[in-house]
Amino acid sequence: MYDTVKATEYFAPNIIGASSEGGAEFFTVDYFGYTATLAQSSQLYKQIMVGVNERVFALMPFFRAEPSHTARHLTEGKQFEFEIGFFNHWHEILDIQEQCIKFIVKYLHQHYAYEISLLPEGIVQAPEHVPFPRLTFAEAQEIYFKRTGRDERKEPDLSPAAERELCQYARETQGTDLIFITDWKTSKRPFYSYPKEGQPDLTNTFDLLCAGTEICSGGQRRHTYSSMVEGIRSKGMDPHHFEDYLSIFKYGMPVHGGFGMGLERLTMTLLGLKNIREASLFPSDPKRVAGVRLKAHIFYGCENIRNEIIRLLKDNAYPFDHLVHAPTPTSEESARVRNSAIEEGVKSLILRGKNSKKNYQFNIPSHLKLDMKAVAELVGEKCEFEAPEIIQERFGLQVGGIPPFGPLLNLETFFDEKIKERERVAFNCGLQTESILMNSSDLIHLTAPRFGHFTIGS
Repeated sequence: MYDTVKATEYFAPNIIGASSEGGAEFFTVDYFGYTATLAQSSQLYKQIMVGVNERVFALMPFFRAEPSHTARHLTEGKQFEFEIGFFNHWHEILDIQEQCIKFIVKYLHQHYAYEISLLPEGIVQAPEHVPFPRLTFAEAQEIYFKRTGRDERKEPDLSPAAERELCQYARETQGTDLIFITDWKTSKRPFYSYPKEGQPDLTNTFDLLCAGTEICSGGQRRHTYSSMVEGIRSKGMDPHHFEDYLSIFKYGMPVHGGFGMGLERLTMTLLGLKNIREASLFPSDPKRVAGVRLKAHIFYGCENIRNEIIRLLKDNAYPFDHLVHAPTPTSEESARVRNSAIEEGVKSLILRGKNSKKNYQFNIPSHLKLDMKAVAELVGEKCEFEAPEIIQERFGLQVGGIPPFGPLLNLETFFDEKIKERERVAFNCGLQTESILMNSSDLIHLTAPRFGHFTIGS
């Protein structure tokens, strides 16, 4: 980086006093009786250093307490950080990011041509003479809608299916596997993101998508003290927790910005690997630490699962109703005995991936049907319904009594977006003869599911 853009390497701390990006996705550690956190990135420190060296970079560990059971998330990894001060337009950051990726791809072709030939499909396409397409977030949503008919234009983020489709669009129209998406909504970006002039609901930020996966985020940062305090407060945080960091802005900081790129995810996408764990020697995720799998706390049997659900509700002081009733063979009959609207019912389905044989739990409003095509796009493989006898053998549950508590079964759990639209939800709690009625927000908090659109009906 120094040879090309005159950036100076810096070394930031991994144990810090406050979350480096805000939010709750950080690990805490006992620091001699005080609470410290493991850095999600070196964001705050590279902003400090850009006031000293103007252009800086680092290769740093990151730690994220994010309960994401996906093929592209780790709780620990390595990140390439870059920050630049004094530019005429914030898109200069994108220019440097693009040059960086093209240099990496060119270097691999020059020095590892034989190894690349062993890969079934080679590595990603990033021709030197082809600029990466640049779309605004709104433009990207519009293109996805026109190409697929799926309307996500009111969503605050891009779905995995949209990311894959946009990269396919880049390959078809430009001959490259990479595409920039800019001007993201303020609500989805960190507190330090610079608001777009004249459109404060948008930010001067970007994501770089590569072969269907987001590999990098970046953009322009707020650079004045008052603006930074405003950004912190807008995310519901206390500026007093960022006093050391904020102090640098009291004495003047240049216009600046940068990016952070996860190296394991970059490796996965460059090589066309199916899972990010293949790009890490000792992967850590919600189910393993440094490659060693944690012993899962799985509940088996209808009554044990029912008891654990009720315990969780009571321990969290969540209001709920526990009903005992006759078996209900249909959603309409369930709504009748619960004295609830059919739209409040949650139908829990256990699927099996046709390739991986992995089980997934999908939860949908009880009056709707599951869209298997949307499911395949979400999990990356075609799925089928798990056999009732396997569900009985593996989980001790009967179809019709499965509760929407996939984590208790050690299952990756998905909720349809429509479940969030209801204030109350109702579901069988492990048995076909017992139901729970509770607030949907409490259920979501307890299960921490992934959300998506995968239902048919109205």
